[in-house]
Amino acid sequence: MIAEKYGMEENGWDPKPIRAPYGTGLWRAVCNRSVIFLAGLKYKVGNGARTKFWTDLWLGDMTLAVAFPRLYASSRKQGAFISDIIHMDSNGIISWDLDLSRRIYEEDMGEVAGITHLLESFRLSDEEDSRFWKLEKSGEFTVSSCYQLCHKSPPPDFPHKQVWDPIAPTKITFFAWQLHHNAIMTQDNMAKRGHVVVNRCVMCRMNAESVNHLMIHCPIASEVWNIFFDGFGVRWAMHKDVSQLFQERLNKSFSKEGNHLWRLLPYAVTWTLWNERNQRIFEDSERNIHQLILDIKASLFFWSTSSKNMNGKHFQELVSKWEILVRKE
Repeated sequence: MIAEKYGMEENGWDPKPIRAPYGTGLWRAVCNRSVIFLAGLKYKVGNGARTKFWTDLWLGDMTLAVAFPRLYASSRKQGAFISDIIHMDSNGIISWDLDLSRRIYEEDMGEVAGITHLLESFRLSDEEDSRFWKLEKSGEFTVSSCYQLCHKSPPPDFPHKQVWDPIAPTKITFFAWQLHHNAIMTQDNMAKRGHVVVNRCVMCRMNAESVNHLMIHCPIASEVWNIFFDGFGVRWAMHKDVSQLFQERLNKSFSKEGNHLWRLLPYAVTWTLWNERNQRIFEDSERNIHQLILDIKASLFFWSTSSKNMNGKHFQELVSKWEILVRKE
């Protein structure tokens, strides 16, 4: 009855909301709360004809509009379905037409790398799209789970500017984006995907491996962080979540060089720890703490060669005069 009166949206699932400023108060109230219902949905894509590319939750744990706001804001296809954006040529090569209204700038490259990685293995099928209620294992809507969703605190906004920072290389900011989304292949994440693993941190050989353990709570990670905190002369209560490291790094209480290096530090530390972890697993070799610190400082230096904040500075100053370099006089 409602569909007959108000018509259906293009996806064939939802009746259209009321556009007129008067009448039908009950249905208007329902439409005004529809955002709560939509937040509980996740989409399973088949042919892509009923799922919105940007605004439906079909890939990852947030919509692509939220994950990649710069690209979304410049796309002329903000309301397009997946089937309108994906194209396959005669050789089976897939491309995605986001129809951007401007050229891509350097500060967009992090988002470009992120969305390219997410989409590279995606394929359509001949099945129709479907959607399910993600708060229940059955996929069926329940009033109780919807009530809980209504009273749940909203998730914190994704810190786009903090993660996609143009002063760090694109490959490294993409790695930081993966950390935020718990998407790197730590032992616990491999187990979640069905791999048979013995979950033990290869760094400390004591605890189970997770993103937060590997990057923050592992004794080796903690020692690395503390060495740098001491060098900057700060007292720091270590966070529980790795994403917080990137959100609270815009300190302005150091020297000009110190502020720049502090801003880059979470990228360099986490990247070095990840590479060390992989080296221990796949190459059966390891470095000591002092070698890790030196590698982190090398990354900081090479990533800063084009920064005016580090003009005239030499790598040896980061090695032997760290405290003098980063602290205010």
